[in-house]
Amino acid sequence: MSARVSALLALCMAVGGAHAAISVSSTFFGGAPTSASWIAANGVASACAPPKPFPGTAPIANGRVQQHAFYNAGPARCVTVSYSNPACGGSVAFAAYAGAVNFADLSQGYLGDAGGSGASGSFAFVAPSNSTVVLVASEVGGNGAAGSCSYTLGSSELGGMGMEPGVAPIPALTSWTLAVLSGLMGWVMWQHRRRQG
Repeated sequence: MSARVSALLALCMAVGGAHAAISVSSTFFGGAPTSASWIAANGVASACAPPKPFPGTAPIANGRVQQHAFYNAGPARCVTVSYSNPACGGSVAFAAYAGAVNFADLSQGYLGDAGGSGASGSFAFVAPSNSTVVLVASEVGGNGAAGSCSYTLGSSELGGMGMEPGVAPIPALTSWTLAVLSGLMGWVMWQHRRRQG
């Protein structure tokens, strides 16, 4: 393979491996796991510097919880998460944890939180290197165990992390890069056949 083809192939892999922002949309339904306590709302969204100390816990009435795990395969990095939950009446609070969430001790692995519930907002935290980061959505009031409630989480920094905990991320090829790579491979095959025959 010529140096020009090798360089073009490397460029395609670099462009295709670029990570896009992530967006997670989910819905609480009756039967979702619940928790009897959650992080106390203090009105202060966490930031990367200085890190927010754990604010303590407060009781909630069987608040449903959902977890979304990501794996940071690189160095520690500042991550900003935006959230929106207008369908929930602003009754969902969000937090980030390193590794698994221990609902018996919510201070364990705490990275940051939104400071309370609201229809939309953002918070930031430092994702440790080579570790799992878990985003947790907790229903802290409003809809009850039978109602449904939807929310959305988004982050441009989490797009560089894998979607499976414990597994290093594999860069995905975009449709455009896949088309260029396919064309390049076809051209290489054509050149090879032309030289043989």
